[in-house]
Amino acid sequence: MATLKPILILLLVLMPALSLHADTAEKGQRIWMDDPGFDTPKANKWWLNHAQRIESDKHDGSHALALPKARTRAVSNFPFAIHTQLPCVRMELWAKNRDSKESQLLVKLDVRQRQTNKWVATEQVAKIDIPVGDAWQKMTVTFDVPKYDDQANYCKLELYNNWGDILIDSIKAYSTMQDHSDQSKTDKPVEQSQHYTPDADKQGQWITHAQAGLPNVLIIGDSISIGYTRLVAANLKGIANVYRPIYPKGDAPINCGDTRLGLAQLSNWLDGQTWDVIHFNWGLHDLCYRHPDAKVYGNRDKINGTISVPLDQYQTNLAKLITQLQSTGAKLIWANTTLVPSGEAGRIVGDEIKYNAIALELAQKHNIAVNDLHQLTANMDQAMFSAPGDVHLTQAGYQQLAMQVSQAIKAQLPQ
Repeated sequence: MATLKPILILLLVLMPALSLHADTAEKGQRIWMDDPGFDTPKANKWWLNHAQRIESDKHDGSHALALPKARTRAVSNFPFAIHTQLPCVRMELWAKNRDSKESQLLVKLDVRQRQTNKWVATEQVAKIDIPVGDAWQKMTVTFDVPKYDDQANYCKLELYNNWGDILIDSIKAYSTMQDHSDQSKTDKPVEQSQHYTPDADKQGQWITHAQAGLPNVLIIGDSISIGYTRLVAANLKGIANVYRPIYPKGDAPINCGDTRLGLAQLSNWLDGQTWDVIHFNWGLHDLCYRHPDAKVYGNRDKINGTISVPLDQYQTNLAKLITQLQSTGAKLIWANTTLVPSGEAGRIVGDEIKYNAIALELAQKHNIAVNDLHQLTANMDQAMFSAPGDVHLTQAGYQQLAMQVSQAIKAQLPQ
């Protein structure tokens, strides 16, 4: 019996890594955690050095991992092993940069002895530059796992804050065959300021000078909505105060991007006002394919790129956004996504119909009015679009959109 005890202890040490090793032998599935929020029940998954678990300002979990300054690190307390036929790891995480400049996260692997759990070596395997921005950003990196004797040793993951103030959430990792020679390269998401809006549509005054006693209307949407917002405000002058999200200086409109940006920023856009009607849309940026090497603005590339928000995730995100919008007590109007014309560099013709179908199902479920801007733009002459293959419209095209948006809003205003 005495000789069995050390054997049992050794098996307990080996089992997590061995089981993960077996799970990934054939398919390249997730090889270690899918921890949505670093929440209290899973708190022992990390050894923290100046890092903290904090209540986050919401991504997926109730808590996030905070690395508030340089030389802060968090080390996982769960071992993993890599199958020899799947020698690389693709890691995804969500990050929020709370600093005023670009921050940097280093990904390291701590190699430890299986039998004693003693540290053997630490190797840096990736570097993730986290751009400035107050929204949660999805970061992706692929790296080679260093060669080591996996019979004698195993690895733990270490996140090291090289500089900056970072929140981390929702880490996932997968084994893969991919060879990623440039370990510093990441698939950076499009930031709020980088969602493209034609310069002509951004010019002019964006601060709303409210008239007392009139209902307040908020328009949320991408650059297409920017093109018609002030036309709608002119149409409803003396009837309603029309707003849209703008930057703090008040000199430019915010392109509300995809549903991920909406989830990160909607509370800011709703803040400071009581809303009677909210006219909203997300879609064109969700269904857009992007690739970091693409030269077209917004890194659009439907041939080599990756879709920004897949259809199932779009449904989940939009449902959450609708719940948040409903909490305002405002009358809601869903504006379905406008036409994707033939020749668009980063969008596939017809995808907007699939996304609109999902949105329509949610709108009907929640008794939300629908403004069919897709049908309107689908019936427009090509001359109404700013260029072949461009989703943006001419001033005449925006005039038509503004007229229909104005009528939809009027129908929902308090009597």
